[in-house]
Amino acid sequence: MIVVLGVVLLAVVAIAFTRTSGVAVGRARTPIVLVGAVLVIAVLLMALRGGGGNAAEPSPTTPIVTLRAPLDATTVGRPVEVAMTAQNLGHGVHLHLIIDAPCVAEGRPIGKDQHHLHLDARETEAVLDLQPGEHTLCLEAGSGGTHRAVGVPDRVTIAVR
Repeated sequence: MIVVLGVVLLAVVAIAFTRTSGVAVGRARTPIVLVGAVLVIAVLLMALRGGGGNAAEPSPTTPIVTLRAPLDATTVGRPVEVAMTAQNLGHGVHLHLIIDAPCVAEGRPIGKDQHHLHLDARETEAVLDLQPGEHTLCLEAGSGGTHRAVGVPDRVTIAVR
């Protein structure tokens, strides 16, 4: 959308610069050129700062989840103590800790088995009894009744000794 708007504005400015049908027109077009130039600069600045619906940036209401501990690529002892944080958990949204299984794509249902721990009470700590070896942990927010993934997950790989 921003690119299309920018191209249209550049075309308006180009047309204003190329019209030369007399001295009076030249003076009359100066405000049009200035307005067009200001609009082009505004669109470019908005595009540079990521405005106008940039899908890569979460909205202010998108759940943000973080695995605080254990950190990625660390070796930990048993039992494994997991610390999590969450922001923007709307009504009915809670955390899911996925163990040794892939993170779930947004909008897809989160399973309920030995690999998918549902933290229905919005717990931010968990203790896991994992066997020695490499493990992956994925923290996701999920909608209440439907248990569908929302927001961007956080994933770490750890080694348990």
